[in-house]
Amino acid sequence: MIQLFIPLLYFIHTAHGLSLQQAFEASLKNEDVQSAQLNIEKNKIQKKLAISAVLPTLEIRGVYTKQQEAAVFSRGFGQSNQRTLQLSLSQPIFQGFKEFRALELTNINIETSKHQFESSRLEIYLLVIQSYFNIIFLEKESLHLEKLKELYSERVQFLRKRVKIGRSRKSELYSAQSSLANVEVERENLKTALSNEKANLKYLTKLDAYPTASERNEDIKLSQLPYYLGKIEEHPKIQALNKQVQASEKSISITKSDYWPNLSLGSNYYFERGGALSEVKWDVSVNLSYPIFEGGKTNYELQTAVTQKTQSTLELHKIKNELSKNISLLYQDIENGLKRNLLQKKSAEINELKLKELKSEYQLSLVTNLEVLQALNDFIQSKRDLNKIKYENIINYYSLKTLTGEWD
Repeated sequence: MIQLFIPLLYFIHTAHGLSLQQAFEASLKNEDVQSAQLNIEKNKIQKKLAISAVLPTLEIRGVYTKQQEAAVFSRGFGQSNQRTLQLSLSQPIFQGFKEFRALELTNINIETSKHQFESSRLEIYLLVIQSYFNIIFLEKESLHLEKLKELYSERVQFLRKRVKIGRSRKSELYSAQSSLANVEVERENLKTALSNEKANLKYLTKLDAYPTASERNEDIKLSQLPYYLGKIEEHPKIQALNKQVQASEKSISITKSDYWPNLSLGSNYYFERGGALSEVKWDVSVNLSYPIFEGGKTNYELQTAVTQKTQSTLELHKIKNELSKNISLLYQDIENGLKRNLLQKKSAEINELKLKELKSEYQLSLVTNLEVLQALNDFIQSKRDLNKIKYENIINYYSLKTLTGEWD
């Protein structure tokens, strides 16, 4: 195992802020997650329905029949008006084992829906992670722009005094004022972006609450890539697709059952019965049916089931490859991001030193105001770039942990 380190913000829930765990829990109220939860209940009901197919059926039947008057009735053969009231019992005995395979299929479907629910949960978690940390990133950006505005305002005030005493040109003052105006425009754009991101998090969590943060140093510990790739088989989406392949195989078996004969037992008890059999109070029958020709219906259904299995298998391989690619890219981005973070931190330190030196040199008329303004902008931009890299690393790290089931 290798370990790469970076100062990582440690987020502490406050009385007025939303913690990441709270955001996760609230996101479970999302419609997609709730729909996936209902699929579990629906498949449990389907299992009960499959059980009912192997149980006997008991019903009461009543029939009243009025027939045309004919000579046959006048000779005592039958009645023109007949009433029948009977209790009927039917029990399937053999259906090519279809009913038992259907019951096995419902168990597979229940497991599939549970994995799909977990997959929906992870997908909403990934969206929450992105939105949650983007809000904090934009809040930090707002602080950097506030600092830049403060520095430019100080610069404008400084140049106004120098212009009054003839030590600086008006064009230098205009340059500083132009830069200050550009910062104001950027701050307004940032407010819009922050408002949109908060609206997105509110949509995901159904809460009118947003993250606040305090920070301390924390380590990102990155294992080797094969460790994360080895987690792919445990991903709920892969487990759901594996179950779907099993379901396709079971559907093939169910369809093949239609080639077998059907055997059932029937029994009737007559409370009232008309005609020549009016004295017969009960009967029992064994019913056998064997399909000979149905227009190729069973064969076509079998071909469809085989095709469905092939599609499920292809989808399984596709999603495995996609997960492998996404995990590899996230891992690479984190590795590169950690290195970039160290380099950018050094760059920010150097830009801070450069700005201090140029301010001193400007007092001695060794450099122009434009150089000072550029150094000021470079300093703040390097801090912003460091902030951006930091939060990219955080988002990628939590996304990697979520994809591999380490953040739950």
